[in-house]
Amino acid sequence: MRGLPAIEVTDLERRFRDRSRLLHPDRHARAEPRERRLSLERATRLNDAYRALKDWRLRAGYALRAA
Repeated sequence: MRGLPAIEVTDLERRFRDRSRLLHPDRHARAEPRERRLSLERATRLNDAYRALKDWRLRAGYALRAA
């Protein structure tokens, strides 16, 4: 196994913030129920992915499961 690729934390945080602004459920408060639900699901997945990428232990666990 080659090891985990390096993550540029500042780039990760910037990209997370940019996407969070777009997906945040508050931005879709007046949308149809389906769109509000999708927004919440996408924001949740984004948060989970961010946590996994930021923590090397979670990232390693994900890489092992995906292998």
